[in-house]
Amino acid sequence: MRALKATNPTREQVRSDIAAQPSPCGGFTADHSTDAAMEARVDAFLGCDPDVWDRAITGGALDGYDPDRPVIVPLTVLRADPACYPAFSPEHAERLQAVMPSAQIHLVPGSPHGILAHRSTTAAYIDHFTAFLGP
Repeated sequence: MRALKATNPTREQVRSDIAAQPSPCGGFTADHSTDAAMEARVDAFLGCDPDVWDRAITGGALDGYDPDRPVIVPLTVLRADPACYPAFSPEHAERLQAVMPSAQIHLVPGSPHGILAHRSTTAAYIDHFTAFLGP
C-alpha cells in the first residue's frame, strides 16, 4: 500500500491494481467483486492512511477485546466459506457459540471475508440481513 501510494496513482491505476489481486476464492478480485465493492475499495485505498494497518499486521488490532464476554443484544454472524480463507474461522464460530448459545451463526458457502462484496453471495448477505431485521 505504501509503495503504490508513493507513486500518487490515478483512480484507474488503483482500480486496475485491486482488480488484478488474487482472490481467496480463485481467479482475481475483479472476477468476484461487485462494481460497487470495487469502487468502495478504490475509495478506501485512496483515502486510507497506511499506518492504520500496523496494528493488524503486528497482531494488536484486537487489544482490549474479550472474546469470552457475551454480547447482550441479538447477534447474527455470517461466516465466510473455510475454503476461501475467512477472517472468522470455524474455531472462532465454535468459541462464539459456546459463549453465546443464542447467537445465530450462518455459513455462506462460496464466500470470502467480504460476503456483501462478492457477486455470488451478495443476495445471501441481503437475505440474512433482512431476516435479522425482521418484519
